[in-house]
Amino acid sequence: MRVVSAVAALAVFLRVHATPNTVPFKNCLSSQTYDDDRYNPAQLINVTEVYSQITDIGDGSGNQLRLSFISEIGEELDGWSNETRLSTTLIYSTSIATNDVYSNKTFFCYHIVPPVPYAPRSYNDTDCIVPAGQLAFGIHSPLPQDYQLVTLNTRVQVLDTSNPAKELACVDVGVTPIVDTGVGGSFNYAGILFWVSVGLAIAYWVIVGLARIAAAWRRGSWDSHQRWVYIRWAGTVLASAISGERLAASPALLRFATPSMRDIIFHTQWCACLAMVAVDWPNFVYPILSNAAWSHLLYNVTIIQGANSADEHWWPLQVPSYTPPDAFRDQMENTTSPIYIDASVPNNLFTFPSYPIESDRGLPALAAAVGLREQDLFGMCVSTFLAIVASTLVISVFIWAVDWLISSVASGKSNPTRSRGVAANGGADVKDTVRSPSPDSQLYPGVTARSAAHGHARRGWWRYRLGQSSFHGSVLHGNLVRLLLLFHLPVTIFSCYQFTLGRSTATTLSIILAALTFAVFSVGIPLFLIYRVTTTPTGKLYDATRTLLALGPLYNHYGHGSQLFAGLFFANNIALGSVIGAGQKSGTAQSIIILVIEVASALATSIWLPWGKGAHMSLISFLFCVLRIISSVLLVILSPVAIGDSAGAWIAYAILMIAGIIYVTFIVVLFFKILEGLVRLIFKVSFDRSHHSIDTGFLGALGLAGCCGGRAKNKRRSRGHRYQLSGSVSGSSNSKAGLMGRSSSGLEYPTAGYAAGPGANGNHAMPNVAYANYPPSNGLTSYPPGPTPQSYLRPEQIWQSYQEADEDDAGHIMQSWNKHQTSPSQGTVQVQIPPASQPGPAYQSVPTNSSSSSGFASNAPASSGFSRAQSVELPSTPPTGRTPTRTTFQRASTLAHALSIGCD
Repeated sequence: MRVVSAVAALAVFLRVHATPNTVPFKNCLSSQTYDDDRYNPAQLINVTEVYSQITDIGDGSGNQLRLSFISEIGEELDGWSNETRLSTTLIYSTSIATNDVYSNKTFFCYHIVPPVPYAPRSYNDTDCIVPAGQLAFGIHSPLPQDYQLVTLNTRVQVLDTSNPAKELACVDVGVTPIVDTGVGGSFNYAGILFWVSVGLAIAYWVIVGLARIAAAWRRGSWDSHQRWVYIRWAGTVLASAISGERLAASPALLRFATPSMRDIIFHTQWCACLAMVAVDWPNFVYPILSNAAWSHLLYNVTIIQGANSADEHWWPLQVPSYTPPDAFRDQMENTTSPIYIDASVPNNLFTFPSYPIESDRGLPALAAAVGLREQDLFGMCVSTFLAIVASTLVISVFIWAVDWLISSVASGKSNPTRSRGVAANGGADVKDTVRSPSPDSQLYPGVTARSAAHGHARRGWWRYRLGQSSFHGSVLHGNLVRLLLLFHLPVTIFSCYQFTLGRSTATTLSIILAALTFAVFSVGIPLFLIYRVTTTPTGKLYDATRTLLALGPLYNHYGHGSQLFAGLFFANNIALGSVIGAGQKSGTAQSIIILVIEVASALATSIWLPWGKGAHMSLISFLFCVLRIISSVLLVILSPVAIGDSAGAWIAYAILMIAGIIYVTFIVVLFFKILEGLVRLIFKVSFDRSHHSIDTGFLGALGLAGCCGGRAKNKRRSRGHRYQLSGSVSGSSNSKAGLMGRSSSGLEYPTAGYAAGPGANGNHAMPNVAYANYPPSNGLTSYPPGPTPQSYLRPEQIWQSYQEADEDDAGHIMQSWNKHQTSPSQGTVQVQIPPASQPGPAYQSVPTNSSSSSGFASNAPASSGFSRAQSVELPSTPPTGRTPTRTTFQRASTLAHALSIGCD
């Protein structure tokens, strides 16, 4: 939001009625002048007002900086001394930093204009007697080129006729030419900062978002007999991508996702914070850094300024009405006069709202550059923040309502009398055949068909869940947490700043609202979030999908055990925001405390190193911390001490260059992210192909793609299988139920249908069992395209201890299962299946190949693994000479299911 139509009329008004500008100035008389025995205050020329403009008056000099000084003198001034044979001398020079643009030394009398009622006259070097009272003089500095976004510093000195000479006047004037781009514009070239920061934020959001979706692409499943299956599948994938659950399981994805969009926003906020510190910034810094104010939710708008917003609205090219002193009006309109000012030329010099000096430093100065009053900063930021929060709530409720409506329509058209079990011998009608369990039954396996059908009548609407609707509350919570993370610093800064404004500037109501905002958003909610992270088990934080959706933005880039690093983030924001907001009276104190905060934050980050495995953020973080510390040191030098305008300009350029280096780093990182994404897309290298840090990033993707040697690729691929057992998502959980049924220990509910025993009917409640994580044998449940999750172990390996394939010396990690120490040659086993006539639940076998279409064991050789099952009787001495039977039971204990291993 750069331009608001409500102020378009104001922009036209400013252009039509543009007038010459009055600019600030500083007295630069040296201490020697005041200590001189000849010092006489009445002889000094006291400058009261300075008019300035950059224009071409048609005298052949081209564009020139014209300065007209209105002043007073206490005694008559004699511009020529017969005793010393010296005249009053005018010395002036215009420079950019330490580079001189123009300098001149001339007779002061040539530039003097007497006031009315004295007749206009031209003084010369020997006839120059100026009466006491009002005095005006002017200078002009030709400019060899059009300068923008630089501060032209002009020093003017007047020396008397004595020998040695005394200073009669010394004035420093700084003007910053900018191009009029209209109200809400970005000051021409300074808009590069806006577009780079916004463009990088969008690009990182898109690139990282696509990577998360790609990593979660196989997380969903669907039932071919349900409608809206693609919408449900997309919802499951998006829930997995938003939660960031794959970040803990895939180092390659974590590296690709760091740094992210919020790092761009945080750095942009830091750039704007630099301009908020009340040090002696050169004026050109404010129009440049005002393009970073969007990250603080500050815009040139009038939504909180009331009915008279057009009068109270500010624009940096706006100037007060041009009212030259009556004593010099005619001379200022005379083109041959040294104090001539062209009133028809629009102002092109950066202007602050009021002088003297209260508004040309710190937060008021940045507010003027943005186009706001200082008392409107808090209201603008917080109202925009709350508007974003409200929009998020409305969008979330709308999406939930659409999902609920679609789910209701889809479930209403399905047959309500169908059973969740499998008809005996497959002879029942289609309505009695196996379907995939509903999301509710997956979340709560013990819920019967009857209870599921009438569950809505027994519980309140606020606890109603349907499909991905159960995720909507967690997604909304997570999005609100993201908003708080992104804008916690600006809300803290402007809340604290509102405290310091007097009753004459800010209303009592706004101060009360600022106190509530600081207590709730800056302190209260962060403490509550940190408390929840502290009291939630680490396994659940990284493994439970709903917990990741709700709290994941706080820590999903950090490794296990480092989730409380988010507390340091909030503490740093509160400290920095309080110093910037409440410390505007002393820029020196601000800069020193900010330096201490940055050093402490850098030490804590370097010692803690909170990022997860594979993020490779240590080097980037160290670089950013060092650059921020250097910027803080330079801020201390810029504090209100006498370092001079030239040195201050170079320090400001150095700070801007440091900020630019960080943006360049982000651009380079983005470039390699795009290259890595293209490599993974073209060569079909998924993020979970390997789980080693060396296989992350652009070079790692090239290696896995075979561009750096196929041998390493094959070795890393086989080595990566074992990691599918760890992390937040196991390699065998491909279903929506596995996504929704996470527990704190990493266990997940399986997803296949119930198997009904003989004689079961659709009205009989099924027992509360955990069912195997495989599709039923009737083939009605399918998964997205890709390899079907299988087991690591085969039945013939039941008597062998599990050993890592790529680490021969790592030992056996499943030694406790090998109780009988049976040799591998005795690894065949016949699994006994109880007859259907026996009481108890019937078991259903898992199909092993295309020819296996029933629920009975296959006699084909085993090609995949098994899942540990309860109610299995194993003989002490396995029978020999028989083909092993590949059977997977649905009555698997939850623990045994979690320990089942899958491979390709």
